[in-house]
Amino acid sequence: MYIDNISQYNTYMGCRTLHPLISVIDLSDATPVQPACLDMACYVIFLKEDTNDMACYGRKSYDYQDGMLTCFTPANFMNACNRNCIYRSKGYLLILHNDWIRYTSLGANLSNYTFLSYKREEALHLSLREKMLIVECIRHIDRELRHCIDRFSGELIAKYVGLLLDYCARFYERQFITRSDADKKVVQQTYRLITDYFNSSDHCSCKLPDGGYFAERLGMSSFYFGDLVKAETGKNITELVKCQRFEIAKKWLRTTDKPIIQIATQLRFCNVQYFTFLFKKLVGCSPQEYRQAC
Repeated sequence: MYIDNISQYNTYMGCRTLHPLISVIDLSDATPVQPACLDMACYVIFLKEDTNDMACYGRKSYDYQDGMLTCFTPANFMNACNRNCIYRSKGYLLILHNDWIRYTSLGANLSNYTFLSYKREEALHLSLREKMLIVECIRHIDRELRHCIDRFSGELIAKYVGLLLDYCARFYERQFITRSDADKKVVQQTYRLITDYFNSSDHCSCKLPDGGYFAERLGMSSFYFGDLVKAETGKNITELVKCQRFEIAKKWLRTTDKPIIQIATQLRFCNVQYFTFLFKKLVGCSPQEYRQAC
């Protein structure tokens, strides 16, 4: 069963339609016969209050256990496994149509909320205090939807949604801190993948690996991986790769007899002159001088 607008979805879930492009659904009051597919250009924010099946959302022993929040794009929400987990839960769904987002103050800033594109397994695990703040935001949105529409309605709802997203961003940043020991292992794996990449001859010259390359091999979304690396190292993945390839260059200059032109080519520099120029700028001497000094 496919549903292509929020009004139909509300009817299916046994809820009133208070706005054609936004919906807040209390899952404890919803009684669908079976999970339906949302065929809409929308974001779905799912707050899971019960602790059943939390493991399928990537919860570890070092995570909080009082609630879970995850976000879905339309394609992910249509996944049967995701829908079944949602409909067995106690919690809330917040559905935001893209057309509404585009014409509010949120539209220009939505790309800053990278967690909207995380995988389900990269969910946010909440403490009791955090969950209460999220619930409070959702209830504010619901109350404003129930208020008579006036010239303040749209911007007030947008501000409450923005507040909810800001809390999610804050709590995800906290989660990267509490997961730091595990995330350090991911960074170490990334360093090994960078080294393997430059040791391989399977890649095009001058091409550096991007976040998607590493995320795929580590089983993560590119957005979550990028945020994790930034939280742990202070660098984005492009900066990390560029820094690491100079560390590899220095190691090869110290420990191998590889010609400098081969090192430059293997590290995906377009020419040896550019490699020499950057090496001298960053290290303070040319590659040949560095090798002779070691």
